[in-house]
Amino acid sequence: MAITQDELDSLARIIPSLRRSMAEAIEEGDPLHGESLTVSRGGVEIPLWLHRPSKHLAPLLVYLHGGGFALGDARCADALLDWTCRAYDAFVLGINYRLAPEHPYPSALDDVVASISWCASHARELDTDPHRIYLMGFSAGADLALASAMRLRCRSDLTIAGIIAHYPFFDCATDPSRKGERTFDLPVAMMQAFNAWYCENHDPQDPFISPLYASADQLTGLPPAIIMPVIGDPLFHEADNLAVRMRDAGGICMLVPVDGAYHGYIEDAANERVYRAMESPEVIDARPHRYRETAGRSYVSALEMFLNRSEDAGSFAGFGEKGM
Repeated sequence: MAITQDELDSLARIIPSLRRSMAEAIEEGDPLHGESLTVSRGGVEIPLWLHRPSKHLAPLLVYLHGGGFALGDARCADALLDWTCRAYDAFVLGINYRLAPEHPYPSALDDVVASISWCASHARELDTDPHRIYLMGFSAGADLALASAMRLRCRSDLTIAGIIAHYPFFDCATDPSRKGERTFDLPVAMMQAFNAWYCENHDPQDPFISPLYASADQLTGLPPAIIMPVIGDPLFHEADNLAVRMRDAGGICMLVPVDGAYHGYIEDAANERVYRAMESPEVIDARPHRYRETAGRSYVSALEMFLNRSEDAGSFAGFGEKGM
């Protein structure tokens, strides 16, 4: 059943409150390690959140947060991104792209493409390698990773060398009520609202909104990808289908299903304070309790497909020793 305008308006009214809860949890948490930078594009200010390694000519890992294109903040994963920077000697860039419903498509995608392009053109200043850029997206961020890779694939001044997609969202056209539902994953009404807000008046089958509908030509020449959907997640099948289509187009795409987790588990494990501020105790209690260990294994195994971990990296405390 399609969501009504009254339901959309009602859900839209709670978005500012959810964003405030997230911001307060970040501000009340541990001191942040990253640095803030703003990139200007066409009169738009794009906030970036940076972690710089000591290594010369480091690879660039772009972190694209989840949140249905309406929620999220790169600073939520600050501790994890800081550990990633040190553990893999990588320059880690979080992009706080514009959010719906105030800023529907293509605002978020434009911000991501502009930020990556800015980093490539300032590679010498940043001391990064513009031909070793990796995109790591979570949920809606995975959508942006694929879409921006399609946008940037013909650029000669930069190379997207790999894509990591955790519990990805790739299909804005299919009504979420037809994808199935688990009570501890994403509520159908909220998924419907996210889709409506992001698409607004655009065709939801536009491949840059829904990469699942990209043509074979658009998928040809994309970088190697690792897609890690959660078993049982309503979004699992679109990830599986896109992985098949990418391979059929001649690409390298590894599908790694993750069991014992739920939609959003890695970002929740990375910042428990934000997680508990955003979810009810009942929902938290219904979810798999060993998700932190699963998060550690999934997160590290994907990164190590592309990057080499330092011998003295240690483990990220948020995931626990067993998870790393």
